[in-house]
Amino acid sequence: MSKFVIVLNEDAEIGGEQYDTLEEAKSVATNILNQLNGNSSSSLDDFEDEVCGYLDDEEDSIDNLTILEVTPAVFPDFGYMIFDGLEDYSMDEGNPDDEYPDATNKEQEELNTLVTKWLTNKGYTPNWFNVEHSYQVEAQHE
Repeated sequence: MSKFVIVLNEDAEIGGEQYDTLEEAKSVATNILNQLNGNSSSSLDDFEDEVCGYLDDEEDSIDNLTILEVTPAVFPDFGYMIFDGLEDYSMDEGNPDDEYPDATNKEQEELNTLVTKWLTNKGYTPNWFNVEHSYQVEAQHE
């Protein structure tokens, strides 16, 4: 399920607040931009939980924010990766049988499930996100 995060730019690490809808994220981003560009003494530091990323120079003005639509990452197909890597390894070691190992799809799925379960049980779950779309929110200057 997609979530929405507010970032300074698309290269920012994703952390902080996640919003369920694009409209909610846009509303928060617009409010932040209004405060940063209004008569208040707000700085980006005041919004560190809502906005991901860091300013290189605190004097930089913020005229726009980016909203990223993200989905939680999932593990790759370890069964395929392992058997494909084993095939490459055996060829590199001089095995003339290019069908080694000749694993079935069911065996590949079984190995994938085994490795995924082991990683999950050890607490090695994906902590990154895949970016699906990005949207710009511009400051409204009067």
